[in-house]
Amino acid sequence: MPGPTVRPLLVYALCLAGDLDTARQLARGAPARDADEQHLWIWMNRTFRVQG
Repeated sequence: MPGPTVRPLLVYALCLAGDLDTARQLARGAPARDADEQHLWIWMNRTFRVQG
């Protein structure tokens, strides 16, 4: 499991690569550590239906 800083970026990269199933698995249960990360997770959910 990637570290908390890398996880959102890895999920985003997987989304861009079209591997949404893996991205969704990695995003599951990922907490937002700050307001910026929360904003990123909200955006990824709206854009790719990947929920962190």
